Order: sequence, then structure tokens, then C-alpha cells
Amino acid sequence: MHDGPCPKKQPPARDRLAALRTSYLVQGIGRSLLSRVRSDILVRMEGSTGVIWSDARSAGRIASIVRDAGLRVLACGAARPGEIDPSVSESDIKVFDDLRATLLSEKPTVFLLAAPSPDRSLDARTLGDLRSAGTRVLTCVAPSGGMMGASEAGLLAESGGALPVSAFRLVPRIRRHPAFVRAEDVLEAFGRADVVTVEAFCPPAWGGLSAALPLAIDAVLTVFGTPELADAAATTPAKKLDELSGTLAALLRFPDGRAGQISVSDRGAWGWRITLAGNEGRLTIRPSGFDWLGPDGAKRDDSRVDPGIGSHEGVLGAALQAAASGAMSGEPGVDWIGVLSTAEAVLLSSRTGQSESPATLARASVGAGI
Repeated sequence: MHDGPCPKKQPPARDRLAALRTSYLVQGIGRSLLSRVRSDILVRMEGSTGVIWSDARSAGRIASIVRDAGLRVLACGAARPGEIDPSVSESDIKVFDDLRATLLSEKPTVFLLAAPSPDRSLDARTLGDLRSAGTRVLTCVAPSGGMMGASEAGLLAESGGALPVSAFRLVPRIRRHPAFVRAEDVLEAFGRADVVTVEAFCPPAWGGLSAALPLAIDAVLTVFGTPELADAAATTPAKKLDELSGTLAALLRFPDGRAGQISVSDRGAWGWRITLAGNEGRLTIRPSGFDWLGPDGAKRDDSRVDPGIGSHEGVLGAALQAAASGAMSGEPGVDWIGVLSTAEAVLLSSRTGQSESPATLARASVGAGI
């Protein structure tokens, strides 16, 4: 189901031409241009630096992924920095627990948020300072612990024609995964789907449900849009997304009568699966590829992705390269209002036992942010 365990050590991503073939910069580019693109990426990434905030248990591994992607790691922080792998603290990487101060002093090319951040450490003012310094912000988890936290941090109050929360780029993102990109033409041929089911798994050391739920919801929004109502249940209901653990499941209802299901858990290796069902059969997309079966069960199309570029490490490394080289700037951003309001509705429903409306919560939170 999960397409393998959490990432194992692999050769540096910049040295794998196959990884470049599926990076943001080379989607749709012919093979004759790959060597030119590869050189261009490395030139644009020259001198790129990174700062990481993660769970202490995964800090060493994430630092390796960032280095393998071609960035020099300046600093690595965690809520409990004393528990970070000694190999990190013994290197030339700074270990810290003051996120805001470190970001503003180091001014990295890329900042990767791989675990929930301390309250208010990434507010609208800090994001503005990072933007002025040219720092690109990537996140594996929901900003500020969810919609209420984002509102309190001023991330949902429009400034200069944009919401501060839009500075966050979600990584890895299912819609940019090589398997999903390969399935885009098939999705168009598949036509209308009546039901979408998304499963996502992420262990606590890699973000847990704070990473798995936004990943799943963003995928639902990509294919169906924002749901009208969410009805959810969780093994450990919580008020904030970064306090949620265990397993959560939700039934989503859409205005046009379609339905969605989400199942997320921190009790398994990183992985995800999307299944669409409609008049044209069943289409399943996962990190290893996709399969389209017609209504009669006959295979209509399929594809497989090289494990090295479809793994957690592979797609995270490609996203880091894209951010450092500037290739990500042309990509459509995340609908954070849709993602955060749906997540908030799911959380609230898991506590109240009632269906909740993302639109109602979005109006309340955005209004509070303003």
C-alpha cells in the first residue's frame, strides 16, 4: 500500500538524470534538452543554502536530502534540539531552537518546514522579511498548526493583493508527483468521477497527521474542489492539527452531489493513494504509478515510476531543487484557504460528531485575520 518505507540513502538527486526528467523544470521537455536543462539547474543552484525545521528524530535524514539536492545546509532546528542526531551537531551545521531569529540571521535560499513550527514564529511580518531576503519557504505541514493559528498569525489577512500564507509551498505535493503528472492525460480521458478516495500515511518523525492531512486534502481539491460538508472521526480528536495523532477518516460532500473520502494515519510508512470511480471505471494513482480499469475490469492504461524518483526522498529532493533554482515560481500555488478550511472542518467534526462546513469556517477565520 505505502510503496515502501521512509526514504533510504540514495545517490545525490542532482547526479541522477532520471530525477531531473521529472523535476518541475523539465516537465514536458524532450530528452534532447535534458543535458542543457541539467546544466541550467546546477548553474542556478550554485551557492544555494538551506535551513531546516524538523522533528529531532528525522533531522539528520532530512539534512542529507537537502544536501543531496545540491544545497548547503546552514542550520537545523527542532523543538528539542538536544535530541538531534549527534552527526548533525558535530558537523558545520548550526543546531537551534529559535526559528525566527535563525531565519532572519541566516537568510537561506530555501527554508524547509518539515514539522510544526513554534506558535507565531512564522507570522505575516516574518514571512515578509523572508520574502525581502529572497528566501523561498517550503512546508510539509499545515502553516501555524491550521486555520485558526494561521488567522492569529496574520497569514489570512490580504496584504499587497495577496495572502501571506501563499508564501508557503506545499512539498511534496501529489499533483506534482511524477505518477500524477503522467496520469494527467488519463484523468482527462477518464472524464467525470463520482467518488474520490484519498489515503495518506506519514509517520510522526516526518510530520505525522500535520503533513498527511494537508497532502490528502490538497489532492481532493485538485480533482474535485472544496467540499460543502465534512463529517469525520478520529482516534484522538484535537483542536489543532499539530496536536492530532493516530488515524482520522472523513466523508466529504460536494455541492454537485459527488462524494469524497479521506483516510490519513501516522501509523505507517510514508505513502499515498488516490482512487477515482465513475462511468469509465476505476483509476488508481500512487507513488509507483497508475492503473486504469474499465467498468468491465479490463485494463485500459497503466504506467510505472522509477522508485528512485517516486519515493519520498526523490520528490522532496526535486522540490528543493525547483525552489533553489527558481523553477517553482511559475507553478500554481496551493489553495491554502480551501486546504486549511477543509482541515478545520474535519477537525471540528471529529470533536462534535456533526457535519461541518469549510466555507463557514473560512469566512470566520479570514474575517478574524483581517
